Amino acid sequence: MLKAISVQNYRGFSQPTTLHLRPLTILLGRNSSGKSSLTRLIPLLQQSLERQSSSPILWSSESVDLGNISDVITHDTAAAELRIGFQVSVPNFYAFLNRSRYGFVSTPGNPSADLEYTMRLSADGARTKFNGILIRIGEQTLSVDWDGDGNVTRFAVNDVEFPLGEARYKADTKSVFPEISRLFEKDEITHSARTPLFYDDIRPALENVIHGRTAAEKIDFFARHFSYLPREKAREALRQFPNAVSRKVSDHNSRVISDLSMINDLPRIMQTLNILVAPDLLASAYIGPSRASGKRFDRIQELSVDRLDASGDNTAMYVYSLSEEERQSFNDLLVRACGHVMQVEESGPGHVSIKVGRQGQAHFENIADVGFGFSQLVPVIAQLHAVRERNSNRSGLSGNSVVFAVEQPELHLHPAMQANLADLFVAAVSRTSSKDITTTILVETHSETLVSQLGVLIAEGEISSDDVAVYFVEKDERSGTSSLTEKKFGTDGLISDWPIGFFSSY
Repeated sequence: MLKAISVQNYRGFSQPTTLHLRPLTILLGRNSSGKSSLTRLIPLLQQSLERQSSSPILWSSESVDLGNISDVITHDTAAAELRIGFQVSVPNFYAFLNRSRYGFVSTPGNPSADLEYTMRLSADGARTKFNGILIRIGEQTLSVDWDGDGNVTRFAVNDVEFPLGEARYKADTKSVFPEISRLFEKDEITHSARTPLFYDDIRPALENVIHGRTAAEKIDFFARHFSYLPREKAREALRQFPNAVSRKVSDHNSRVISDLSMINDLPRIMQTLNILVAPDLLASAYIGPSRASGKRFDRIQELSVDRLDASGDNTAMYVYSLSEEERQSFNDLLVRACGHVMQVEESGPGHVSIKVGRQGQAHFENIADVGFGFSQLVPVIAQLHAVRERNSNRSGLSGNSVVFAVEQPELHLHPAMQANLADLFVAAVSRTSSKDITTTILVETHSETLVSQLGVLIAEGEISSDDVAVYFVEKDERSGTSSLTEKKFGTDGLISDWPIGFFSSY
């Protein structure tokens, strides 16, 4: 589950900035304050994983177009690094990491893990340079640096450097989760009983805590099958390790082995991140503020429509492709939002039209005739439905959770209908879908009505105040620097330190 997104030197956010995601997360701020820059991180990461490119981040694609890295990196710190990262909770992390390790080292207690992963980028003109990564797990932060050709130049855990020795390591610099491997010489493989270790220093460190009469071949076997061992669990786990001598398992030795194991298991950590985290990002969805207006007719295209594009241009084909059961659940969302339902009719050879009518009435009108507000609302509802009920990107390995990011869902809507959006979003995050998918919703809005209705729903007990986050994004007019401040709802549905005059015209 995605828990937070972090940036530094990204657009106006020159300082380290973390957006912690609650089930329902609201971004407020004046125009050009930086709200959209944060909201669009979701589709930015998604399109970067969907398509191959020459850099880890695909800055421009159909979902969002941010130009290139020189357009994104904070202008007054162009020589500094741009950092984009996220925090995730991975319930199966240790179990997945320890697969095929024969159970020599287990991590006592909860096998889940909270991880922070950060990409470190810089600009070379319009080109993106991938300089390295940071991985934080519990008390440990592993830093990996590489040069422009992907040759690893540095390993460090908690800023303590570990020597590379004579070994050479290579990183694939075109992926969000780069594959990092050791380049073995032929004689290294020839003289090894099995594939050599990724990081050789793990072997003598293990030898320090193992009985002195243990055969060298057995120590080699232990080292090759030694999984990453978190520092806070290292001493307890090492005492249960085969052939370990209890008095040798000191705090110092345990800490050193833990740090070395993090480096030695780096390829598998990256592989596990890719397998367990990438599906969450790929399964997420986004709808932008410039949404397609409802057309009187749409041409039928026999394409698989599991998700809408960012403008909602394929809304008609999405609704047309729904089964009866899916159409019912779609209309349930629409009723909650605006009291209407939709039906789709074939309106001549090769064409289809969407019609809208009030629930319980027989008369339906073409969506082109019912007002612009409806045509702007329907793509929002359709994308929310798609991400919850028709998500083909779920792997099931990391839990069924997705993020739905939407900009200005209230466009062209009457305040009463804006309040209905709050009801809709609260209902969506409060229960799983029919496919057992839980939804985190990230909303960028200017709607005072929507925010006020959230307070009402909190006071009425429809959602906990702990499940709603409201962030104010502000930009300093002199420096151009954006900042993020969280404002919390109380259990009474009120925000005690609401900025005076925020929604006023002066």
